[in-house]
Amino acid sequence: WPIVERLEELSGRSYDDETMSMRVIADHLCGATFLAVDGVRPANKAHGYVLRRLVRRAVRFALDLGLEDDLAVLLVPTVAAVYERAHPEVTEHVEDVVAVLSREERAFRRTLRRGISHLAEHRETGVTGAELFVLHDTYGFPVELSTEEARRSGIAVSDTWRAEFDAHMEAQRARSQQARPRPPGPADERPH
Repeated sequence: WPIVERLEELSGRSYDDETMSMRVIADHLCGATFLAVDGVRPANKAHGYVLRRLVRRAVRFALDLGLEDDLAVLLVPTVAAVYERAHPEVTEHVEDVVAVLSREERAFRRTLRRGISHLAEHRETGVTGAELFVLHDTYGFPVELSTEEARRSGIAVSDTWRAEFDAHMEAQRARSQQARPRPPGPADERPH
């Protein structure tokens, strides 16, 4: 597969030794490429969130392979070449796709550095749902990525992290709703 061959070339590692990382990167970047060609842009909702997660997970696995350079620049042209016959629109939009995915990748790499640094502070004590909420709320670090990164780094994750995290999220939602002004309605009308 040309994308995997390109990953082997860029990383200096073999597919046999890095099967999971290379598969995740190749599959996720292909999916992200097609979403971007269809006009989807990274966002926190719906299709945009799917695109964001695909790019971020590919970047995370690329770091495991020692790939620090812009994945979109390195791999989207290969994705376009692979699908050129069946999907010529990918080749037509390759520059736009690279720009969209690169922008998301750069933003995520900054977030990732901050989040990993924060996680490292808990190497000895482990992380709880409260710390995972701080990573999510302050740094925009997805909770799934936080737990994955903690475990990968040998940092213990509390058995009750999910319940703690969800409680903090619910409290945040409640605070947000209280702070949001309500539009006037029939219940707000007073007789004169």
